[in-house]
Amino acid sequence: MNLIWSTATEEGFRDILASAPSAVLDDHLPFMDVGIPCADIIDLNYDPWHTAGDTLDKISAVSMERVGKMVLAVLPKLEQRLSGR
Repeated sequence: MNLIWSTATEEGFRDILASAPSAVLDDHLPFMDVGIPCADIIDLNYDPWHTAGDTLDKISAVSMERVGKMVLAVLPKLEQRLSGR
């Protein structure tokens, strides 16, 4: 999580994250339950979240692009950390 937060700040995407990390009950938990580290990047103000109204026409291309760029910026840092470099 610290890597995501610091990268978001460095890359100018800090505004897409909440003001503080928080625990959310979501579909990432089964991964965590079997020991797979993960982070849930989710818009908690998105009213149709996990409802029948949660359809592609409601997704913001701008938001998806910003989150995608932030995740792509994190990946090399995560690889470096995991490889011990």
